[in-house]
Amino acid sequence: YWIFNLTFMKNVVIIGSGSDLSKEFVKQIDKNEYKVYFISREESMPQNQNKLTVDDYENELNSITAFIDDISNPYLIFFNGYLKENRPTKIPSDNEVLDTFKINFYIPYLIINNINKENFKRIIIISTVAAIKPRLKNYIYGISKSLLEKFLIKSGIENYLIIRFGFIYSKMSQKHDPAPFAIEKSDAAKFIIKSLSNNKNLIYYPKVLFIISLIFKIVPSSLLDKIENK
Repeated sequence: YWIFNLTFMKNVVIIGSGSDLSKEFVKQIDKNEYKVYFISREESMPQNQNKLTVDDYENELNSITAFIDDISNPYLIFFNGYLKENRPTKIPSDNEVLDTFKINFYIPYLIINNINKENFKRIIIISTVAAIKPRLKNYIYGISKSLLEKFLIKSGIENYLIIRFGFIYSKMSQKHDPAPFAIEKSDAAKFIIKSLSNNKNLIYYPKVLFIISLIFKIVPSSLLDKIENK
């Protein structure tokens, strides 16, 4: 039975496996159905043959792509997320701005651009409604996520999924005031697992965020900023 089970298991590669959300995802996913591989800078995670620890994603790009290409037909999930702004109370430093673009856009861009395009089942990006129309409060974060979405859409890759969340309770968001329709990371992880078989390219969770996204597209950014700063 176990040989049969191993033969038909699905592979999942997690990039950014040190994040709260990715850890919750791993905790919930069915280990009898999915075999999980990890790429992370977090050395505290268990070391095993399914784990690649890196010091610098850019400098170790060849090792990362070789690790991914050696896995048969995986779901490739980018949990990369970095948020260091919360205007007007927290203005990011120059280095934090650079890290925001590097982690949220440049690293996923490099990996996607360099992997074997014939050897993955699906690329999944964990994104945000902030990517629709970046606002003053977190516009650098929103722009970086928007760039990644646009790159993936224009890349010619057909089998991709962008999941736009709103506010998720996690270490990354703990110094921010919760936005409407905030969710727990356990609910977000459950939705990601459920969405692995979704055949759409763009989905929202909670679903009400789709309606909000339409409003964001219509309302001028200046008005959104005024509403948010009241």
